[in-house]
Amino acid sequence: MNEYELPDDVPNHSLLTSMYRSLTMKGGRSPTVGDVSSAIRTAGLSSKDARIAQTNHNLGKLSPHKRMSAERFARALASEEVALIQRALCGDLVIPDFKAFTDTCTGMFEDCRDDRGGSVASYIPQLARVDPELYALGVCTVDGQVFSAGDDRESFCVQSTCKPITYALALELHGRDVVHRHVGREPSGQSFNEITLNSRGLPHNPMINAGAIMCSSLIDAQAPLADRFDRLMGLWRDMAGGAR
Repeated sequence: MNEYELPDDVPNHSLLTSMYRSLTMKGGRSPTVGDVSSAIRTAGLSSKDARIAQTNHNLGKLSPHKRMSAERFARALASEEVALIQRALCGDLVIPDFKAFTDTCTGMFEDCRDDRGGSVASYIPQLARVDPELYALGVCTVDGQVFSAGDDRESFCVQSTCKPITYALALELHGRDVVHRHVGREPSGQSFNEITLNSRGLPHNPMINAGAIMCSSLIDAQAPLADRFDRLMGLWRDMAGGAR
């Protein structure tokens, strides 16, 4: 058996063989560890993606310049992660050519870099202190393909973008009927921070401040405040793939 072949008894034999051949260089040169990692990243899957954590760990233990035989390649890929990696390498994720997509995003990002319109919000101290020169772009697809540019490591105050997350958790805990006994679901026509109620005496919807406050009150209402906060932060971490 040569380095380009796998034993027939290897799990996912046909799939792994096809994946390996797709990574083999012109002239039949076997790929390096770096080539494999780069192909996965180029498809949009992050080195921090929890869904392929074991494969990333296995690859990380090897020198990026080391050439990979078919058998070494098969050993590096965790069996439960093969299906997702196969989809990525075969262009079967929601954005097949992620490289072309990110190139377009980068172009738009650079085109807008010099736009200095607007001003930092001053009505909340945390917002007023933000450096107005910070500039970043982040994208995450439904398949977990991620891309970011600029000052993407800077933390920021999520403000009202927390409202749909809080609403979703309230729905998960209580169901739609219970939640909407406490908050409406129709547009208000009012400013987001107006403290107004609809004809039933309820906040108009979960996306205005009054409705968001009501949804927050439905989350583990009997638990200590710190536990309620931890529950919500845990949801944010889970939705961010374990990021902090």
